[in-house]
Amino acid sequence: MLLTRNRANSERGGSVVRPRAAWTPTPVMLGWLAALFASAALGLLTDRFWNPTSALGTSVASASVQSAEGLDPLLPGQLIWQRVLIQIPMWLIMSLVVWMLLRRHKLGFREGLGFSQRWFDIPLGVAVGFLSQFILVRIVYWPFGRFIDTDDVSAPARQLVEGSQGQGGLTLLIIAVVVVAPFLEEVYFRGLLLRSIWSRMGPSSTVLITGALFGLAHLQLLQLPALVAFGLVTSVLVVRFGRLGPALWAHATFNCYSLVVLLI
Repeated sequence: MLLTRNRANSERGGSVVRPRAAWTPTPVMLGWLAALFASAALGLLTDRFWNPTSALGTSVASASVQSAEGLDPLLPGQLIWQRVLIQIPMWLIMSLVVWMLLRRHKLGFREGLGFSQRWFDIPLGVAVGFLSQFILVRIVYWPFGRFIDTDDVSAPARQLVEGSQGQGGLTLLIIAVVVVAPFLEEVYFRGLLLRSIWSRMGPSSTVLITGALFGLAHLQLLQLPALVAFGLVTSVLVVRFGRLGPALWAHATFNCYSLVVLLI
């Protein structure tokens, strides 16, 4: 009934009814920390396996900054399949948290997360994702132009492309960055987290908190302004339309744009 009213309001151009999430933000954030820890632990182990002569401190430092989308930093000579392997524990734990919370409260993807879309979500999301990269990111970094080199900001993505050797590596990169990461992150941050916050706060506070947490969760200092800004944009889309469709397509387009720019 709630989602039926949401869709009706959206179609009429009215405001979306605030959802009532049965879970609090606490288990969602704890699940994210567990996912980070698991990915970092595997990163530490694999670093020692692939680079047995490296110092333990270097391995810990590299492993401690794992993230689902950023995949940063790559170790010298590390291939994309090795990097994706390290992310698997994170993706699995994120998926497990989503499944457990929905199952506990007897909810499906549509009822619990707003996982649905309409025909115009695709062009809308693609346009928002493209404009976010082409205009928003440039505006965000304009005040820092004297202090931040754009090459440094794009370094993680550039390393990923350089580590994707051959057609198989490029295919794996596209699947990981354009399909898996956007899907899981939108379901987790704009599904579980945003709805749990939105059910307890107003829309403006929800957008600000979710966008900030999305950026901070990636543990990337130079990329933080762009990630927060884009997190705000996708949060606005979900709050405005009451579903994940537009944000999913925007996120996939946002990531795809970066890869295309680096590949051409």
